Amino acid sequence: MREANVREFVGEVRTHLTTILGFHQMLDDPELRLSPERRAEYGAIVATSGALLSDYLEREAPLLLASEAA
Repeated sequence: MREANVREFVGEVRTHLTTILGFHQMLDDPELRLSPERRAEYGAIVATSGALLSDYLEREAPLLLASEAA
């Protein structure tokens, strides 16, 4: 059971990190010549994904650590 919890936890973290890193790379790439609207859209995706990741870590990390101690 614990191993499944860890796998799920890591999967969730990876999903959000991949989103954040991918959109950050796009924002950083001068060759893409993104419009200001698209930059704002991608920036919002990065911010939202970062907030979701932070919320997930705050909620789930203590539960995962508690199950490890048990």
